[in-house]
Amino acid sequence: MGTTALTYSDGSEGRVLEILQASSDLSSTSAEMCDRAENWAERYHTHPSRGNVIRAFDIPPGSSILEIGSGCGGVTRYLGEVGATVDALEPMPARALAARERTRDLPGVEVLVGELADLPEEPSYDVVVVVGVLEYVGLGTDDPAPYVDFLSGIRKRLNPGGSLVLAIENQFGVKYLVGAPEDHTSQVFDSIEGYPRGERARTFSKSALLKMAADAGLVGMTFAAFPDYKLTETVFDPGTFPSAARSMLSTLSTFPSPDWTLARPGLASERLVWGELAKAGLASETANSFVMVVSAAPDTAAELWPAHRAARSWPIDVRPDFASQTTSIVSSDLVISHSEFLTTATPTGATIHRVPVDERFTAGTALAESIALASIEERTELLSRWRALQSANANDDGFPLYDSTIVLESGELTMRAPGIRIGSIDLPQALARGLLHLGIRAAEKSTPARWPGASSVRDVVNHLASLLQFDDPTWLESTIATEADIRSIVSARYRSAVSRTSWREELHELLDRRLDSLELGARSFEERATLKFELAALRQSFAGSQDLLAEAQREVERLRSGLRRRPIRRLLRG
Repeated sequence: MGTTALTYSDGSEGRVLEILQASSDLSSTSAEMCDRAENWAERYHTHPSRGNVIRAFDIPPGSSILEIGSGCGGVTRYLGEVGATVDALEPMPARALAARERTRDLPGVEVLVGELADLPEEPSYDVVVVVGVLEYVGLGTDDPAPYVDFLSGIRKRLNPGGSLVLAIENQFGVKYLVGAPEDHTSQVFDSIEGYPRGERARTFSKSALLKMAADAGLVGMTFAAFPDYKLTETVFDPGTFPSAARSMLSTLSTFPSPDWTLARPGLASERLVWGELAKAGLASETANSFVMVVSAAPDTAAELWPAHRAARSWPIDVRPDFASQTTSIVSSDLVISHSEFLTTATPTGATIHRVPVDERFTAGTALAESIALASIEERTELLSRWRALQSANANDDGFPLYDSTIVLESGELTMRAPGIRIGSIDLPQALARGLLHLGIRAAEKSTPARWPGASSVRDVVNHLASLLQFDDPTWLESTIATEADIRSIVSARYRSAVSRTSWREELHELLDRRLDSLELGARSFEERATLKFELAALRQSFAGSQDLLAEAQREVERLRSGLRRRPIRRLLRG
């Protein structure tokens, strides 16, 4: 038994293989395979975001690459597109077979059933990639020895100047700090308590990772990945961001992060806690996932990530026609972001356009959040100015796909540059879509107390619409239909055959959520205390009812006894 042997299977491997065999576009950005998936496990293995965690780094063209633990080939596919040769090791035959099928058109890729111990201990690779494997190496032990041995084995197979890129969840990731169940054990607070129950997998802190790497003769640094390394939306170096742009760390990903096993209890807002950790300079310690880039030679690993790069980001669940990659760099204490298309495909929606973006980050508060904190008069003023801004920002390509208006410290409203514009809607439709988005986000970013008289997200949306005098009672339903049409073209979240219907249903579900069920609504422990109090009151009421019932039964019995003692003749006289 080798040091990386894994026995985990989610049972989807056979079906994933069938999907791959039936697909013509196997590229790392393809949504065709994901479109054939019928459940979450199948979507995960075929999702176009699987390669993003490695896409963040500049792997030199022509590199010889070793991947340890290829799974069903989601990352392997991307490695095969950028490397000259790729040897992918996977101990589970069913998964190795799927990975081989995923790379069937890439002659430089070889998928092998095996693990690190099966390879000769000699320098052979420029880059070694390990995604989601280290946590299993020691079978849950807190003894660093097996992990150090594993990393030492990798070092022995690196060519001079070669690097290891390793992705793993963070033991102290912010989602775990706010109560998300640990991804491997499904236990709340399991990792931050040090796995007291003893499990088959173990994650580590930033310092522990770098210490084990150093003990194995490897040096380098860690990067942050959100929402995690699985379906990655962004990889960034928290230490690169200047203090004036530190608030950008809260805009790089979508919150809350997904829960992969069980739904988390409502304890705290991951978004707000992350923002506070970032302001306190703790972002590098509390990201949800780490990507460690290390090498036997000092500074060699840094070649994969240029010194002034701050982040790389991608939209999740976007069809290849609209896929983009945004690279943010630091220049003279400014953060400048540049987006580029990931594919040359022409968008299927002729009136929906991809737009390249070059933009300097400007700190500000999201309009939805400002609206949530404002008085009625202030909301009316903000929405009036927002309407004027929407009109001014329309151009020949149409209106932004998603509104990204922010309020600057000066009080001025400005709009971040959109990557996608829609040319098929007019100003009233753009405003209606904007109100839908603003209302949903404003409700999510505030406490229910900010919305007197409202009980649901739908109430908040309609409240904002009333401030802009949207009097047509059918406006929201028609806007939902328009939104579902647009998202069915742009998004790959749902299978294309059911996308429009599924989006309409999702939007209605978003609107029907109770305000007290959102992230700043009633906390789980508060609800439990309330339920306990209500249960005690019900028990007391029930006990009182039982006493009354017993008293009534006694009275009935007394009356019956009296009737039995009265002479029948007297009874008949009445």
